[in-house]
This record gives sequence, structure tokens and C-alpha cells, in this order.
Amino acid sequence: MGLRKEGQKDPRYMLLGEVQEARAVSRKPGVRERKVERPVYRDVEETHPSGCGPDYAHLPQETLLQIFQQTQPASQYECDTSVAIGPRNPWLQNLLTKKALALVCRSWCGPATEVLYADIVLRRTGQVAALARTFREYRPTDSDRENLPHLVRRISLDACVVVPMFAEVVREDLEFVLQACTHLQSFSCRAVEGFSVADLSSCFHYYVSLDPTETGLSFPQVQAIEGMRERQLHLAPPAMCFGRITPLLASAAYLAKLSLGTFPDWDESELELATLPSLYFPLLEDLQLPFTRPHKGLQDYVCARWRLPALVALTLTDCYEYTTRRLLEAHGAQLKYLHFHKSHYSNVKAQTAASLSIFSQLGHLCPAVEHLVIPALHAQSADVRSPTLRYLDFLCFHDPSFLEITLSETAHVPRLTSTRSIRYGEIFFPRACHPSLIPADRPDMQIVHFFKYRRVVQTRTFVKYDGGKTAQHLYYEEGEEIDDSDDDSDSWKTVYEGEEGEGDDEGDVHEVKAKPMLEDEGSLFEPSSGSEDETSDDDSDSWSASGDEPALPQNYEEDPELQNDRDAARRYLLERFSFSQRCAFLTGDADEEDEDKKEAEGVKMQTAVSVEGQDARPSSGM
Repeated sequence: MGLRKEGQKDPRYMLLGEVQEARAVSRKPGVRERKVERPVYRDVEETHPSGCGPDYAHLPQETLLQIFQQTQPASQYECDTSVAIGPRNPWLQNLLTKKALALVCRSWCGPATEVLYADIVLRRTGQVAALARTFREYRPTDSDRENLPHLVRRISLDACVVVPMFAEVVREDLEFVLQACTHLQSFSCRAVEGFSVADLSSCFHYYVSLDPTETGLSFPQVQAIEGMRERQLHLAPPAMCFGRITPLLASAAYLAKLSLGTFPDWDESELELATLPSLYFPLLEDLQLPFTRPHKGLQDYVCARWRLPALVALTLTDCYEYTTRRLLEAHGAQLKYLHFHKSHYSNVKAQTAASLSIFSQLGHLCPAVEHLVIPALHAQSADVRSPTLRYLDFLCFHDPSFLEITLSETAHVPRLTSTRSIRYGEIFFPRACHPSLIPADRPDMQIVHFFKYRRVVQTRTFVKYDGGKTAQHLYYEEGEEIDDSDDDSDSWKTVYEGEEGEGDDEGDVHEVKAKPMLEDEGSLFEPSSGSEDETSDDDSDSWSASGDEPALPQNYEEDPELQNDRDAARRYLLERFSFSQRCAFLTGDADEEDEDKKEAEGVKMQTAVSVEGQDARPSSGM
């Protein structure tokens, strides 16, 4: 083995110019070349404790953290957490990037872990149990910059389907997670779309319980999280649910953004103001509220019992404009953004006249407003009077490029610089496609956005979808099939087409009871024994029962006594989640394993054929 002389540089850490110069010197005329045995270098981790080269090893952790944070999406609107189109959507690609950064080397592990845990999305009950177990068993070391739960800044509970028998366990684990994440700034909960009370029939094995006391959406034991800055609750609650979530709203005094989704039964029953607490949000800047039925008491509650001294952005969904006068009188003094989204009209003439009176008094109700978004019904006669208004948007259901906008002769908007028509779509379109993005000296400029897997074109006069281009045109090549293996919707519902000759020509679609992810047969689910050989190759996201924990019986789902044992229920969730991870639930690893098996089988077949051919070939000595 060749050895380096004293002062000689290691070729691994030589610059390209130094390597070329060394080679040139060795090839000078008169110098006899000789073969030198290449040294056997040690592993990088043995040479440098950090696991990286010297340049990367000496980068400050703060610098690495800033670099890693720059890999995250610049716009919060362009990174949707849905996995409906497969693994090539921006959010999943970003998640893979964050996981890869944490696996590069030890010196990157700290800042990469901070970026990885900053934003957590939970879709399955097993993920909730696994996250809670990780936080319970976490023991900080001297090298840790912060405790692991303190790194979490945002948690999203996105369409998480809860089986009734695990409701209490999920509630306890989620409460523990919220208590442990003391630096949490945002909590978002979105129920499964399309579910209502009528859908909870016996034909579904998995369902979403709409009662917050059953699903863990109400956390009376969670103490006030002072760092909480944002909460988005997109729930499908039963009657009187708004009264039940008031403790959740009151638990964060430093809330900066609150978004309550719109559902038909949100305020089905009248609210009793005497039983509801007064809410004070000193830092709340952005508020979204549904006013489907203003006479039920929700509007009175917000007007009379809410204090919002810092409110600057207000979005009202499913409301009549003329019913919001009291709300604007109570909380409109500091508003700069006012948005009326998806208003319904039963008496168009009467409500139009009443709504126009609101717009004519806008300068008095909202003296600081700069951006107003209203339905296109008022596009031909908008009598808007505001000395501070700069941007005026109209929402329309048809192609916005053909909408003619004409203000009333009595309108008074001296600072108005932009009037646009926007196609009805996502509620964030007016702000995500802000008029200021197009400079005044470039009126023909177009900007293409990617929201919710759709192309959105923004010009100076309109915002609309780009010719129906969807995810297939954005993230997949022409002719390439969309890989929807990441869509886990089949875990709770199964659809099949009718056989030929039954129903319609194209086949009927029936909803049937979905099979559980883990069947009762032992061949499909065998709890691990906890041995090192069995768990050493598992992914880091896998959990298995430890050696001192007894294996769960395979008839767990049929034994009511075991279902009452919360420890057993929690272990069952972890085992099921671990099973789905080991079986390549997203099918990516499974495809690679299948290819490896096929390749190995092909090699065996070729070897067998060659051996048979040699046996069949006549011997030369015969």
C-alpha cells in the first residue's frame, strides 16, 4: 500500500487545479513514470467526525439552517398537502428533500431536523400515535440545539379518518402532542370532504365521527399555548359545534390568523350568548368566518363578545353583504382587506340595493380599507365610496376575461389603481394573485401560478384558470400515466364497476364496506417480536413492539375487552402503521423489490438454461 510523504496532500481534498498540476509534474520529460499503488482510503466518517469534507464541516449551524430553509416553497399557496395526484406533487417532493437533507451527514442532522419537524401533516391515526410515542420517548442530548417537540411550528390534521374504537386514544395522543409542542404557531384541522351526518351509515367500516368530543377536536385539558399564531379549523360539525370549540379558540391569546370553514350545519341551532365566553384576540390580524345563517346568533356573538383590536383582513363566506353592517361597525376600523366570498341571493333586487348601501358607506365603516373583493353582480353598478381603496376585485362564475366593469357615476374612489375580474375558485386567489405583482409600466404582463394542481393566469384585468390544465399537464410528461399510489382513500372506501349487462353501459359505481388495512388472517399481519434482526432493516418511520411487550392477538378487532385497553389500542395503531410502512404502503419500494426479484429470477433462468445446454452438448471426447 502506498503511503504519502510528510507534507503531501491527500488527493481527496486537493483542488482540481492542484490535481492537474501534480499530474503534469509527473509527466515532465526526463522524469521516469512509475506505477504507484493507490492507497486504500478510510471511510469519510472515520476521516472526519462530521461525516463531510472539511469545508462542509466548518459551516455554522445557523448558516446551514438558512440554506435549508431556502429549499422550502416561497409561497404558502403553491404547496398543497393533498396526495391525490401521486408522488410527484410539490408537497411530497419538498418532503423528500427535507428527509434527504437529514440523512446526508451528522453535521447537517441538527438544522435539517429542525426544518423537517417545523411542518407536520398527519393523515392517519397511526401517524398521530407514532408522533406521540416519538415525543414521549425522546431524550435530549448535549448536542441538540432544542428539544425535538420544540422544533414543531405547524401541525395539520388533514382528512384524518378515525375509527370509533380508537377515538379516545387518538384524542389523548393529540392532546399530548399539542402540550409538548410549546412553540407551536399554527394548527390546522380539515375534516374529510363530502361527509355529513347522513353519510354515517352501517355500510362504512371507517368513518369520521363529527362530534369533536369523540374525535379529539376539542381539547379542554390543553393549556394556553402562548406561541400559537395561526389556527385553521375546517370542520364538518353537528349543531351547536361552534359553542363546543370556544375553549379551543380561547386557549391561544396570541392568535394571529383564524379560519373557520363553511358547512351547512355550522350554526344550525341558535347560540346562547349568555353561555359563551368573551374572547379577546389582541394580535389577531386575519379572520375568516362563515355567515350562512346570521339570524342564528353567530354574528351577534362575534360583534358583541369578541375583541379584535388588530384585525386588518376579514373574509366572510356564504353571507349577504347587507347583513354585515353591525360586524363592520364593530371590527372594521382597522380593516385593509375585505372579502365577500360566495354570497347567495334569494331576492336579488332587494339585496342588491341593500348591499350597495354598504359599499356607499364603506369609507365610514372601513376608513382604512385598501382591497375590496365583492361578487360580480355589482360589476355594472358598483357605488363604492372610499378615499383609501386601491384594489377592487369582482368574483364571477364565468370567464372573467369577458366581464365588463362599470362603476356608478356616484362612486368615489380617488386612489383606485386596479379593477379586476376573478374566476370563482380558491378563497385565497385575490391575495395570492395580488394586483401589485404586475407593475403599472407593464400592463401586458402575465403571471402563471400553480395552485391546487391547476395553472392560474394573472393579468392586469383578470385572474382565471388556464384552459383546464390540471396536474397531468403540470407534473407529468405527455403520455405518462399519473401514479396515484400515494392516494390512501381506498383505505376507507372501495368502489367497483358493475359487471357487463348490469346498470348503465359504463358500469354502475357502488360503495361497499371497505376492508381493514390489516386482515385477520395471520398471513397478512404478524406482530413483530422485537428482535434486532427483524427490526434492524426497517425504515426510520417504522415502529415495532419491544421485546418486553406481549404481541397483540390477531383477533384484536373482534375482542371488546382488548378494545377497552388503551395501551393495547395504541400498540395496535403503531403495529398497523409499522406494517403499512414495511409493506411499502406508497408502493415505491415495492416496485423496486419486484424488479430486483424479477432480475434475480431472470439470472437464475439464464443460468439454468446454460447448464442444461452444457449437459445436452455432446462431449468432444466421445
